[in-house]
Amino acid sequence: MKGTLLLGTIIVAFAVWLGYYTVYRGQEAERARLQAALHEERTNQRNQADVAAVLEEIERYRQRLSPTADTSWLVKEVLALADAVGVQLTRIVPEPTRDLGGVSRLGLDLQFLASYHELGAFLDRLEHAPPFIRVDRVELIPTGRTGPDQKATSHVVLSTFYVPPVALSTVAGSGLSGSVNVR
Repeated sequence: MKGTLLLGTIIVAFAVWLGYYTVYRGQEAERARLQAALHEERTNQRNQADVAAVLEEIERYRQRLSPTADTSWLVKEVLALADAVGVQLTRIVPEPTRDLGGVSRLGLDLQFLASYHELGAFLDRLEHAPPFIRVDRVELIPTGRTGPDQKATSHVVLSTFYVPPVALSTVAGSGLSGSVNVR
């Protein structure tokens, strides 16, 4: 009976050992592999969300720029701002569009008559306008008369940029999957 008990104990111990190494260890390895895959997928999802958020922010900023690589948009915006403060433009000369490696610089050379206050209001409107318009240069040409209401000729060079919409193929080519909706 002692032999049978010993043999039974050995068989049970062997079965436990065999079960541990074949079933439990295999399941543990599979669980570790699944946890690593889950962590990697969560990281990918977070990265995709981050890329989508950055693309949306870029698109928001791009919307403040010219929608085309043509200066007519900038002329229209400047005319509206000039009318709002009562500045009468006497000369508008578009500058040649310059390509800056995928980004186009659009410029205007303006000349107008304005009082000191009108010039200040116009520059303030330009710098705080919803569309991005940069004042590159301001030059006042004195008329010889003085006084707060006296008008002087002002020469201003303005610019903005045209940035084409972000191509989704660039995002797709980066190894990120999923859809990113950019207008």
